[in-house]
Amino acid sequence: MGYYWAYVYHEATNHYGYVRSDCYELIGTSPQPTAVPGYPTPTQPPWVTVPPTSPAAGYLRLVKGGVNLRNAPAGSTIAQLDRDLELAYFAVTVASGYTWYQVDSPKGRGWVRSDVIVLMDGPGGGTQPVPTTTPSTGTMGYVLTIKSAINLRQTPGSSRILGRVDKGLVFPLQGPVLSAQGYNWYQVSSGGQLGYLRGDCVRQLTAAEVTDYLAGKMPGVTPPPDGGSVVSGYVITTITSVNVREAPSLDARTLGQIPAAGAVFPYERTVTAGGSTWYKVSYQGVSGYLLGSTARMMTPKEYQDYLAGQPTTPPVQPTPVPDPSTLSTTAVTVMDKVLVRNAAGMTSRTLTTLYKQGTIVALQGATQQANNYTWYSVRAAGVNGWIRGDMLRILTKQEAAALDQTGGTGTPPAAGYRRLELGSMGEDVSRLQQELSRLGYLRPGYTPGTYDYQTRTAVMEYQKAVNLFVDGIAGNDTQHKLYNTVPQDPYTPGTGDSTVNPTIYPVEKVDWYSGDIDRFWARGETAILTDVKTRISFRVKRWAGGYHADVEPLTASDTAAMCQIYGVRNAQEILEKNLYQRRPVWITLKGRSFAASVYGVPHNYPKGDTIPDNNFNGQFCVHFVNSRLHSSGNKVDGDHQKAINDAYNAAPQKK
Repeated sequence: MGYYWAYVYHEATNHYGYVRSDCYELIGTSPQPTAVPGYPTPTQPPWVTVPPTSPAAGYLRLVKGGVNLRNAPAGSTIAQLDRDLELAYFAVTVASGYTWYQVDSPKGRGWVRSDVIVLMDGPGGGTQPVPTTTPSTGTMGYVLTIKSAINLRQTPGSSRILGRVDKGLVFPLQGPVLSAQGYNWYQVSSGGQLGYLRGDCVRQLTAAEVTDYLAGKMPGVTPPPDGGSVVSGYVITTITSVNVREAPSLDARTLGQIPAAGAVFPYERTVTAGGSTWYKVSYQGVSGYLLGSTARMMTPKEYQDYLAGQPTTPPVQPTPVPDPSTLSTTAVTVMDKVLVRNAAGMTSRTLTTLYKQGTIVALQGATQQANNYTWYSVRAAGVNGWIRGDMLRILTKQEAAALDQTGGTGTPPAAGYRRLELGSMGEDVSRLQQELSRLGYLRPGYTPGTYDYQTRTAVMEYQKAVNLFVDGIAGNDTQHKLYNTVPQDPYTPGTGDSTVNPTIYPVEKVDWYSGDIDRFWARGETAILTDVKTRISFRVKRWAGGYHADVEPLTASDTAAMCQIYGVRNAQEILEKNLYQRRPVWITLKGRSFAASVYGVPHNYPKGDTIPDNNFNGQFCVHFVNSRLHSSGNKVDGDHQKAINDAYNAAPQKK
């Protein structure tokens, strides 16, 4: 988010966490803190792109006072540095008409401008002129002039003209494309002058044209017939959890989220909107937008290296087509975050999202073809809509009948696995190979029972496809995803449908504001929730909440217990059936029990979803005496207060 973050240990609270770079100064090397049981030893975060141990490219000295240290070239100021400070620098680039140097300073790592420095021969050495360094040729792409006598301007839209440029010339871009006065502006170097050409006077070359140009063939002024968007390069994401949006706006609908850095997309053009730069890219067959701070342009060499580094995908064997007469009108999702759209097609409006793989949907019978996919009309999550066919698996009539008898997919089974890697042998290796073969990552029948290089490559392909960390090792996360299981519950379940058998202490009625419950049940602490009507108990972890307690089931087993209370097959049905009715409960922790009321509908996903494997999307609410709702004017809810009284009156002992 434009900052460096220091990973630190706070001895007073025994906590590890991160501090933003504009909030601290480096004061030297601190001793390693004493290890605390249950906490990891602090290490350098693996995602830091330029570790402090990087070799310096050179040294410089500041020749002005109050020099801005920026988080990126021409970016936001994160600190100010004093005159005559000598610094090592690690990278050089050009942006907004200046050369920028990345430095390590007492106030963190950042960028300084070339007009406030002199270069040095070494630490404490003599000075040398500051060169006008430019990026590698073609770093940002290439443009071709399509008009004569084009003004080269000092800045986008500036009245100051540095020179004129003729028609039919190719220039490598020297910086990101900017927008001003209704035009895109392209930064180029011509005649020793670094300036900007207006977007209607140039066009960007496509990737194929760049290849031809570098081979000595000049492109024509007219763009190649393409019939649609012209791909003029590639961009790569630089951070995790990047949203691809339908329009260049933070308020625009999200087409999808890229979970890991390093994803590559065909690039069409750059636009500026809302004060931010956006890359227009091709995403899953449609155009989308990436915020400029989340990605960067790739050089042709980087893209070629990227292609060369991609593992070879084993040939996918055709999946046998089932006899249509054996299929039911029930299907399940085969991946997480499946979008239900209002019509067939990738650009259709999203009605809702089915967050969990294995969610059950009812087929309505109609199908359509769009974007080279078959789309199915479905009823899911309380709405009628359309889902892309590759995101569904239609159950056979036999599977659907078994589903009805068992009451749904229920909670995925709990399991534990050993770590499988090169050289591992055994039945679990054969099972892994069978499943990878079934999914097309290994050839049919390839089950030698030894974890060889072919198996490792197949595991890496699978990990990449399902957004897991790609290391070629089949650990717990990989096998749980592959077999659709969940980790074994570390707690010993109680009898019946409960996950724990609590002692119900004399039940208290405590006011949310004047009592101590908000402090007593601290955020992050786990309590036991007992439903008064069914006497089923399960564990809940408090996430947040200022007006009442916002909580989550602690494990998948606890979610299953909650589903028993509500009489549903999975937590999603609590939402779909709108089971908003308040339920009297007892909350027990640290030797005390409290009368409370529950609103059990899952909500506030994904912000309120901090436990990834509990089969519950988001949070639910626990109310106490005089606690208030989020909505409806933050008022005290009468139904909650009635349920609290019911819980108190039903208590075996009262306080």
